[in-house]
Amino acid sequence: MKFARNLIVISLLAVTSLALAQGGGGQGRGQGRGGFGQGRGGGMTPMTLLMRADVRKDLDLSEEQISKVEALQPQRGQGGAGGAGGGQRGQGGGQRQGGGQGGQMTDEQRAAMQEAARKRAEEQKAAIAAILKPEQVTRLSEIGYQLQGNMALMQADTQKALGLDEKQIASIKDLQTKQQEAMQALMQKMRDQELTREELQEKMTKNTDIMKAELGKILKADQAAKLKAMGGTKPFVADPA
Repeated sequence: MKFARNLIVISLLAVTSLALAQGGGGQGRGQGRGGFGQGRGGGMTPMTLLMRADVRKDLDLSEEQISKVEALQPQRGQGGAGGAGGGQRGQGGGQRQGGGQGGQMTDEQRAAMQEAARKRAEEQKAAIAAILKPEQVTRLSEIGYQLQGNMALMQADTQKALGLDEKQIASIKDLQTKQQEAMQALMQKMRDQELTREELQEKMTKNTDIMKAELGKILKADQAAKLKAMGGTKPFVADPA
C-alpha cells in the first residue's frame, strides 16, 4: 500500500514541528512562517501559532499583547506551563528515560507524558485566552484549523467537537501508532545520513498530503463539513516562505 510505504516520511512531520517549536521563542517578534516543516502537522499549538508574525498581523495584536504572549514562552532549559518548548523538551526527556536501546517508553510512561502534556496545554490555553480578546481567540482557532486541515483530527478536542465514534478514533490512533513506529526508523536513517535535508523536505511535503487524505477518509460527510466550518470563512494569508 502506497500510504504504508511512505509512512516513514510522514512521521518526520511530528519531529520537525517539535524541533521548531523548541527554537521558536528565541526568534521573537520577527518570526514569520518558522521555516522547514512548521505548521504542517499535529504539533501545531496556539503558542507556536502566536510566534508567527503573519498570525499576529491577522489577529491585529497590540504591542502589549505581543509582550505578554512572549513572556509565556519559557527560556531554553526551563519548564513551566507557559511555553510549548518546555513541554516538548519534557517529551524528549520522557523518551530518553524510557529505558532500553532506542529510547522505548512503557505504556505507563507514555500515558504519564501525555497527561502532563495535556495539563500544560490546558494551562497555556487559559493563559493565552486571558491575553487575547474573545474574537482573537476565535480567530486563532480558525487559523489553526485552516493550516492543519485534516491533521487536526489527531487532537482529542477536535475529535470531541466532531463527535467521532470509537471506531473512527481507533483508526486515527492506528495511524498515529504507525507514525511513532516509523519515526524510530526515520531517525536511524537521519543518523546514517541516507537522506539530504532537501530530499527529506520534498518527501515530507508529498507525504503530508497523503497523510491528510488518509485522515480525511475516516470522516463522515457531515463531520468533514463541520471541520471545514471550524476554519471560518476568512482565508488566512500566510507570509511568503
